[in-house]
Amino acid sequence: MAAPIAPLPLPPLLRWQPVMAPPSLADADLHLWLLTAPDLLPAPSIADGQLLSSAERTRAAALRHPQRRACWVQARVACRRILGGYLGADPAVLRFAAGPWGKPALAGSAGRSGLAFNLSNSGNLSVLGVSAGLPLGVDCEWLRPRSLAVARRMFDAATVQALTQRTGADRWLAYHVAWTTLEARVKADGRGLSRHREPDLPGLLVGHVRAHPDVLCAVARQRLPAVSAWVGLRLAGAD
Repeated sequence: MAAPIAPLPLPPLLRWQPVMAPPSLADADLHLWLLTAPDLLPAPSIADGQLLSSAERTRAAALRHPQRRACWVQARVACRRILGGYLGADPAVLRFAAGPWGKPALAGSAGRSGLAFNLSNSGNLSVLGVSAGLPLGVDCEWLRPRSLAVARRMFDAATVQALTQRTGADRWLAYHVAWTTLEARVKADGRGLSRHREPDLPGLLVGHVRAHPDVLCAVARQRLPAVSAWVGLRLAGAD
């Protein structure tokens, strides 16, 4: 009879420090920003909408559910304000371009700054990761039961076997650790889930925190600092 698998430890809960502007960002730093959350959702204002590009406003208008639309607008506006704060630039003039596989990146003079970012949305929660010069991937997922059919299709045989040997909440924590790891890895270079079996960036590392008591967040980056050194931030006055 196989020995039981030890339960996974729950990743630490990241604390979100309210700030008026982005702090300095050294090459080794990792900043995570809480953009939207269940208890952090003011209604978008007219001024907020004016910060968005015409393409962003068109996409927001296409979202029929009011709360989903509000979350999307708030996340995009906060993303622009935060990136503009790092760059000392007007958030409204920031331009974005898609990489070879569609990953968004800063364009124009802002793109030459080396500032890298990645945004993850899960329901009404959004987290932005920011890094100086090193591409990164961020993925957040609410912890809840999922179908193992997806695991069997996307994970390697050893991971699937380990999942089937776990039970209850421990199984779903293990599932989400594996899933967010996969998503963060493929978002780091932008290749997407359809190419998840291709090689990662050399030296890519993945770490986990909880962005909310029930939301797991993974970050993938080369030269990733220890989780204890990750900085959690949110814009003051967003609540």
